[in-house]
Amino acid sequence: MKQAKLIEYAYPSSTTATKAGYGKTGCWFVALYESDTSSKEVEKLKFFTKKQEAITFSESLPNPYHTWHKYFNL
Repeated sequence: MKQAKLIEYAYPSSTTATKAGYGKTGCWFVALYESDTSSKEVEKLKFFTKKQEAITFSESLPNPYHTWHKYFNL
């Protein structure tokens, strides 16, 4: 099954934001999951300061969206 993409947000001071260098501001990021229904993340692809940048990057990927996409975004 094809890996699925998901746009997510990391809050300021969270481990994810801090490791990405956005610990003071938080950030948006695009992650890949094993499948469109899996809860296992494969990797975080790229981090962004603006949601629209994350959306634009995500739209450039051929992967389908994860089923959680409808709950987390847009």
